Amino acid sequence: NFQFNVAQASYAQDSEGTLTVKVKPMAALRKVTSTLTSGCASIIGSDRQYIGDMTAETEYALAYRIKPAESGICSLTMHLGYYDASGAEADENASIGINVERSSIDFKVVDIEDGSLALGGAYNVTLRIKNLGNTRASDVTVTLNLSTPFTPVKSSQNYVGNVEPD
Repeated sequence: NFQFNVAQASYAQDSEGTLTVKVKPMAALRKVTSTLTSGCASIIGSDRQYIGDMTAETEYALAYRIKPAESGICSLTMHLGYYDASGAEADENASIGINVERSSIDFKVVDIEDGSLALGGAYNVTLRIKNLGNTRASDVTVTLNLSTPFTPVKSSQNYVGNVEPD
């Protein structure tokens, strides 16, 4: 009675992500509800959504916040309850498999802005970094290690905050 399509199939372990399932009913349905369950991923927020009436052959996007616990293949079950055209109550389950990758953070310096330096003068260095991993890096601090004759004017550390994966 339904066609299912998962927009994103890979997620990072122990990181929140949005699972979007596109559902297309083959016939018109009324009072449709969706419930998502899993033994390997936490559902953040409500695991149940009221969709309402669905038109035949129309695609509906259902979004859930999830947090997979272990790397590997994670199976989630989507339960759809509804009333068909005759008014009879019915339901259907669909198994959804996602790939859960180990969390990784990998920084790369992608650009350095510098200027001219005069003896005894102050000099600003601007670094641009990228997180090439698959997980947000939280509370990032960058440290610039200087060798003689250079010394930091204020601090050799700079707090960046969160760096999202690129």
